[in-house]
Parts: sequence; C-alpha cells; structure tokens
Amino acid sequence: MDPILLPIKSFEFSKKISFIDVTGVVKVYDGYLKGLSTLHRTGQATFLQNNDVNPPTINVKATIGLRDLKGQYRAGAKFMNIGPQFKIELGVESVGIQFEILQKVVQGSKPKLLTFHVVDLTKVTAKVDNPISIFDWLINKITNFVIKWVKGVVMLVLEIPLKKLLQDILNNKDLPSLG
Repeated sequence: MDPILLPIKSFEFSKKISFIDVTGVVKVYDGYLKGLSTLHRTGQATFLQNNDVNPPTINVKATIGLRDLKGQYRAGAKFMNIGPQFKIELGVESVGIQFEILQKVVQGSKPKLLTFHVVDLTKVTAKVDNPISIFDWLINKITNFVIKWVKGVVMLVLEIPLKKLLQDILNNKDLPSLG
C-alpha cells in the first residue's frame, strides 16, 4: 500500500482581467503519498475483559498513527487552451486512527475488528514547485483545492484498505492466547 496512489481531479476557475472573464481548468494527476511504513501506536491501549457474557470476551481499544507522509501531484493549468505544467509537493504531518477489537476467550477464536476510523488528520500542505510560471492569484486556489482534496482522499484511502488489512492480519495470524 505504500505509496498510496492518488486519484486524478480537476477544477474550473474564472478570473476577470480588465473587462474580460478568463476561464480555465486545473488538473492534478500522477499523484502519490508515501509513508505508511511510519504506522505506530500513538498512545495508551485499553484492555477490558468481560466475564459476564458466555463465552467471556476481551475488548482492546487503541490509537495508531502515521507521521510525515510525503508525496506529489503533477498538474497543469490551462487558460484558453494554453498554460504551464508543474508539480505540487504534498505533506501530511500526522494521521490518527482509532480501532477496537473484540475476541471471545475460546480456543481457536479469532479477534474481530469492531471499529476503525481516522480521528485526526493534521496539517496537510501543498506547495507549487514553480510558482513563477503561474499567476499568483491562481496559486492559492490550486493549493487550497489540493489540500481539501487530499484530506478527503487520505480519509477514504486509509480507512478502507487499512481496515481490511488489519482484519486480514487478525484472521490469518495466530495471536497469543488471551485466556
């Protein structure tokens, strides 16, 4: 899963220059974000045993995180069918993910992932690598668009595949006996 491939996206823009409305489109493509190897536990984990049910269960809650994800998009801006090509450098400071696992205390039982979701996504950055070739008024539109887009993509791309990966690990690995 590392790097994460980012989807293609575009947006249209317009700007009044003198008495003329200039319209155009910005397209981002060939995007990626890498750094999933930084996955680590970020805080305390809770471990609760419930002996009031039959069979007894163990519930584990924890938060894991990613740090310093880096990536880029290739991009192009077209104004009346002409315009520059450029790169956008991406950064995500950190991502926090909470999950909860339940396991029956029975020989051969496997843990079940109950919840898994992104709870914190901090400081997403986007920097155009060659701002001289693009109008200043468009740079902010591009970076704001990319930051908002990447936040949404990171939430979606991380939650679904990582959740599946964690459940696959729980299904296929022998964990220490909890009973």
